[in-house]
Amino acid sequence: MVAEAWAAWREEVAFAEQFTADHDLGFAGRDSEGEPISLRELLVDMIEEYARHNGHADLLRERIDGASANNNRGTPVHENLGAPAHRA
Repeated sequence: MVAEAWAAWREEVAFAEQFTADHDLGFAGRDSEGEPISLRELLVDMIEEYARHNGHADLLRERIDGASANNNRGTPVHENLGAPAHRA
């Protein structure tokens, strides 16, 4: 069942990648309510949704085991690996 879910997800990703490669960001379609929406708007909406759900998963993980995006209960990842921190 898990393998089937991953296969379906990969198929959808391949379709989306091809669709975005074949269309301009101004391409307009219709949303689930029949309202016009550009490809640009749709992609921004998808980015927002992924960010929201990833944030939810991070909060759940932190509540379960105390680990966060910093890894290992607040210790930054680079300190765990012995690598220097990236400075912008």
